[in-house]
Order: sequence, then C-alpha cells, then structure tokens
Amino acid sequence: MTGHLADELRPPQRKALEALLSSASVATAADRAGVSERSLWRWLAEPGFKAALVEAQRELRQAVSIALRSAALVAVETLTGVAVDGSAPPGARVSAARTLLELAYRDVADDLEARLSELEARLG
Repeated sequence: MTGHLADELRPPQRKALEALLSSASVATAADRAGVSERSLWRWLAEPGFKAALVEAQRELRQAVSIALRSAALVAVETLTGVAVDGSAPPGARVSAARTLLELAYRDVADDLEARLSELEARLG
C-alpha cells in the first residue's frame, strides 16, 4: 500500500487498512489489526478512510494485474512448448493446442468487441 491517502491515517487505521486488503471479512481484519470490529466499521464510514481503502484496493488490483499478465506469458510459453513437443503425450499436445486456440480466439473476440464498442460510441 503506497497511496498518499493512507499516509494521512493514524497508525491503527493504516494497520486496519492493510488487514482489510488481505482479509475475507471485517471481523477478521479487525482481529488482525488489533482493533474492535465496531471501530473498524466506524472508520469504514469515514470519507478519508474509505477513500484510502478504495485507493489501496485499486493499487492492489493493478499489482495483481501486472503479476497475472506476466504469469500469462509464461503459461502461453509452457502451452506452446507442450503443443510442439513431439515427445509429449498426444493428449497433452492436443489439450495444449486447444487451449492456445481458445485463448487466441478470446483475444481476437475481445479486441473486436472493444473496437465495435468504440465505433458505436463514436456514432452515438
């Protein structure tokens, strides 16, 4: 969490903010942060705390997105390696090839959908 809004929070609030990012519930986050659940709910109603949480969540999503994109490249390389490996079992080669084709199709479809949406927006 590197957002400037979190810097404006008190240390217990920063700790609670970090706990919220990695907890499945407010109760768990409160426990991890060492604050009462009631306090955490109260902070969640405060505009400054809520804004810091939204900012931290956005930063976390960006970091996850970068990691997933990097992992996706490795996954495609792995699938390609299996698909072209003559010593791999035929079922594995077919499965890898099918997965690559499905991913390629989705990528083209997503691109076309985005382009169509852009054209529709321009046309009004």
